[in-house]
Order: sequence, then structure tokens, then C-alpha cells
Amino acid sequence: MNEKFLSPFTVPGPTADEMLQMIFDFKAYTLPLLVRSAKGTKGLRGSNSGPHMPVEVTSDTFEEIVLDPTRACFLLLYSPTCPASRSVLPILDDVAREHQEFENVTIAKMDLTHNDLPVRDIICHHYPTGYLFPAGPNKEPRSHHPTWRNAINFASFKGESTPHERSKPHSHWSKEVIAHFIIHEVIDQNLIPSVVVQ
Repeated sequence: MNEKFLSPFTVPGPTADEMLQMIFDFKAYTLPLLVRSAKGTKGLRGSNSGPHMPVEVTSDTFEEIVLDPTRACFLLLYSPTCPASRSVLPILDDVAREHQEFENVTIAKMDLTHNDLPVRDIICHHYPTGYLFPAGPNKEPRSHHPTWRNAINFASFKGESTPHERSKPHSHWSKEVIAHFIIHEVIDQNLIPSVVVQ
């Protein structure tokens, strides 16, 4: 999953006990990730984007924006050099602008060529990839991530399995399909009871 971890060892090298502890920490999801983050505006949501536009997320702002327990977040993972990503970014702008009734849903994007994901188990095999992070803490006692709910992959919902022309491989990325995904996974599931839909 292209994850990198900070080494807990010092020179000249680890002891057998330290190696075992590292393996236990890795399996227990407590080994710290090595994460690079693009320089960006830190601070409140929307401070690095216009009103009703997707929020640009960096590794440094990921927890504050994407894992905010009071809001769901639809996150687009993209590359600025990827043609498919460039075709989907304006669609994401349309979703943020035209669906202002998603009061408790953040529409966000993250350039993975300049940032690493600061959480484990989020997979990005290709660009663009979309994930929905529901609000609230995880209620599953055996979860690897007790502080946040497991993300829902857009491709698993309808995404790539949505019927579309083979000559247009990313035509399932439409504002209607993304909005329907958010409504189905957040509003219809009552994951955020206070979302207002007009």
C-alpha cells in the first residue's frame, strides 16, 4: 500500500527484542507512519479554497479536515498530471457548488503526488480515487482505527461498476453519481442526523 514507517532503531542496529517489538507495533497499528506533506494553508476549513469549493487537503491538515468527527468528508485522491484527474476535478467543483445542502459534509481533494496518506488501510491504486469518511468515532471494538469510522470506497458503491461507455472509462465520475453516493451513504444511513436536504 506504499506505506513508509519511521524506524524505531538507532545505530548500530536493532536487537532481537527491538525487532520483535517493531513487528508487534506494526501489527497493532502503532508503528508511526513516515508522511510527507505539501506546503499549504493550515487552519480552518475553507481557508485554502473559495466558498462552496472543495477543500485542498494536505497530510498536515488531513486529521483536522477529513477525520473531523462532526462532519462526513468525501475525499478525492488525485494527481495533477493525470488526465482522468483533471477531468474529474471540475466535476468535484460542481458537486461542492451545487449541493450546498450537504451542510455537514466536506467535499475535499488531496494531491497524492505531493502528500502521503497519514492513515493506514486507505488504498489508492489509480487516480482518481474517491473515499467517503463518515462522521463520528468507530463503534467496532476490534477496528484498527477506533477514533474514526472506516472509509467507504466510491468504486465499491457504484463508481467503477456503474454502467458507462467503455470508450469513456471515467464517465461514472459525474456530479449526479457522486451526490447520490453521498446521499445514500451519509443521509439515508442517518450517519449525520442533522444534515438538511432541501
